[in-house]
Amino acid sequence: MRILGGTCLARELANIPGIELLPAGAEDAATFLRTLNCFIYRTSERGSDAYGRVVTQAMATGLPVVVSPRGGYVDHLRDGANALLFDSTAEAVQRVMAVRADPALGARLGADARPTALKVDIGDLPRRTLALLGGAVYEAPAVTAPLAV
Repeated sequence: MRILGGTCLARELANIPGIELLPAGAEDAATFLRTLNCFIYRTSERGSDAYGRVVTQAMATGLPVVVSPRGGYVDHLRDGANALLFDSTAEAVQRVMAVRADPALGARLGADARPTALKVDIGDLPRRTLALLGGAVYEAPAVTAPLAV
């Protein structure tokens, strides 16, 4: 198992063999994704991800994705068709193990994920972000004097 940007988990995972923790930015996304057999993405149970660009990136490479249903990316997913969704840690483990046990399942999920990702409209991100924030729009403070450069 490879985890990019998960060094905060080092203490909890220190004694578990087969886990590689990489610092954020240690590899670019394309290089990292090419080393995987399955992509798992979990958001906080208390929050949501307005878009989840990394999920779409993984799908575009043809990887099977296993994700929580708390994010804007879920609008593009069909559980069991182009992704596997989970609601709990136990279910996430079960879904990943199902992909591991059945390479044909992973291949089918990845094959269906890629065309879905290629159809995603990235221009939709601002609308999703505003919806997540309840329609709030940032307004810059009025500038009363020229900015010093």
